[in-house]
Amino acid sequence: HLLEARQLVNSAVLMTDCLEVKASSTLRRLEVNEILETLEEPELDSSAGLMRLYTRAVEDDAKGYVTLKSSVGTVYVVDYDPLLPLESKVAEHRQDLVASIARAQKYFELKISEIKRRGASRILKQSCLEEKAVELKAVVEEHQQFQAAFADAKANRQQRWSEEQKRRRRAEKEVEAGKVA
Repeated sequence: HLLEARQLVNSAVLMTDCLEVKASSTLRRLEVNEILETLEEPELDSSAGLMRLYTRAVEDDAKGYVTLKSSVGTVYVVDYDPLLPLESKVAEHRQDLVASIARAQKYFELKISEIKRRGASRILKQSCLEEKAVELKAVVEEHQQFQAAFADAKANRQQRWSEEQKRRRRAEKEVEAGKVA
């Protein structure tokens, strides 16, 4: 049972037309950050001693074999993490939150300065600050909810990936054991 899996090109690598590197022809060069869809379980190219994966490039639907890791340790393909785009969104959200807090702080300082200059009553000062505090609290709560949902999704995803990695390691061992025997 092959879980629908995606891979991410970690280091530029060639996509070829057959499992055995020495007998294959290059279909095209895969660039860093290209997304691949796994079509078959990884297989061992016994003549080269490399694990190879039959995939489809999402960008142009090209199908072929790629080497997962070179004999000197270069990792060409890694598991695609669907939460990567969300992680960048979280970072942007944090930056927005920090900017909002800075704007609110400047606003508070400005209003307090105005109130002091005008000699307005304490009640006016308090209501103005309370109004902005409520707005700021809403922004912070929204960020906390987003962060909690993101953490839950990430934990669930990591559990699924861990299970998939275990399954893949078992499959690789079975393939290697079959080739050795």
